[in-house]
Amino acid sequence: MKISLYLLCLLIVFGFTNTAAQTPTLTTIPIGVSVNDLIGSSLGTSPFDFKNAKENTEFVLKKEGYEPLTISIEKGSKKPLSFPENLNSCGECLFQFANFPKTGKEPYAGSLKMKKKFDEVENSIFIAIDTPKVVIPNDREIGKVNGNSWKMGAKDIHWLLGYPENMNNQVFSPFENSFLEAVFLDIKDSSITNLYKPKIILKPIINEMAFDLNGKLYRDYSGPVMLKIEWNITTIKDPKKILAIIPVTTTFWRTGQNYKILLHQMMEAAHAELLQNDTLHGFLAKLENDYLQSTIGPPLKIKTEKALSFSGTKEMLKAITPAVVTIENPDGFGSGFIISKDGYILTNHHVIKGAKEILVKIGSDKKISAEVVKINSDFDLALLKIKQDNLSCITFENVSTLEAGDEVWAIGTPLDRKLGQTVTKGIISGFRMWNGVHFIQSDVSINSGNSGGPLINEKGEVIGIATLKYFGKGVEGIGFGIPTSEILKMMNLQLE
Repeated sequence: MKISLYLLCLLIVFGFTNTAAQTPTLTTIPIGVSVNDLIGSSLGTSPFDFKNAKENTEFVLKKEGYEPLTISIEKGSKKPLSFPENLNSCGECLFQFANFPKTGKEPYAGSLKMKKKFDEVENSIFIAIDTPKVVIPNDREIGKVNGNSWKMGAKDIHWLLGYPENMNNQVFSPFENSFLEAVFLDIKDSSITNLYKPKIILKPIINEMAFDLNGKLYRDYSGPVMLKIEWNITTIKDPKKILAIIPVTTTFWRTGQNYKILLHQMMEAAHAELLQNDTLHGFLAKLENDYLQSTIGPPLKIKTEKALSFSGTKEMLKAITPAVVTIENPDGFGSGFIISKDGYILTNHHVIKGAKEILVKIGSDKKISAEVVKINSDFDLALLKIKQDNLSCITFENVSTLEAGDEVWAIGTPLDRKLGQTVTKGIISGFRMWNGVHFIQSDVSINSGNSGGPLINEKGEVIGIATLKYFGKGVEGIGFGIPTSEILKMMNLQLE
């Protein structure tokens, strides 16, 4: 008995216990994730003991409602393995650690967090991401590399972390196929209209981080990483006014053979973690809607004419074309249309471009000075007024009666001032929503200069205002107009 105990002690001292044969267990959140080999054969479900994996080192994890994930693990080592320390590759694997940061020499332990699969959302929310701001004191330790401590104010810290202002588009990969359409906040964007700008701004404030990385080279650094962020939410109307703060703690395991800058990888994981919030879409959608509702100005009553009836298309176009005008400013021109006999005119905000001098060309040569009555930049709309009476004008149609396939005409001044009151014909292709704004999609020919002109139905009524067109090689017949229901609501026009 004494000899047996003595031999057992020797085996333990020299590391020849059966721990060398132990295999790690994969635990996941949620449990019950299917573990498959690369050809799709099921090996089991989580919790999964890798001793059941035979010679496999690469696995595809699947569960309904979650994104599939491919991981690879280290096998055949004489040292005891533990999960996730045995990971060779895992992308940006989110983890819930049981012992990070740890105090002893025990291996790290944790559960892999599967990322939710997002249902296709037709009306995604357009947001801007501001440059991350780090508010960690310089004297605070933020992590270790090969056992050596790093402080926030270390001389070479940016060699390790990178610079927040140099974030690139790679950090936006988690937003692909999600309910958010994200871009970097461009403070130098000088666009005349806000129609193409995100209304919601998310600014990440980094207030804590931790990491314990090991490896010979930067690309080999692997280990647990933690990042705490407060996502400050504002709008373009007042970027300094914080409407909400969403605190998010992100933990993940960085694997070797990784060329990503550490802070970029941290932010990529933080974006993915933010998207796991089930109430985020509804919350941001409400903020966007509240913002757009706040752009509605005071009501304005306008006396309009009753709709006329026509015997045919030619008669209709002949009657309403005189109500379509060319709008000129010192930098260019666009189109517009008269909606009252006493001179109210609708156009796009980007057509007037904030000009002090605006001229309205009626017919072939008559030009009249116009004043700006109202604008709604977020819908790219402007209402002008000229001092003129007994003008030809156009009536409005209820957009709710429109359907895809209905015929539509566009009237405007495309490409050249000499081409005023040009008529083109097409059909309604569909109805879309982007950046909180409803659009009519049409294949009617719209070119530069058509902006601000009316979209007309077969009865000679305005159904929308031509606003934008997709341009690009091989792209034809994709134009968009803002429907009359949006125009009346967001400009707060009360037609009598």
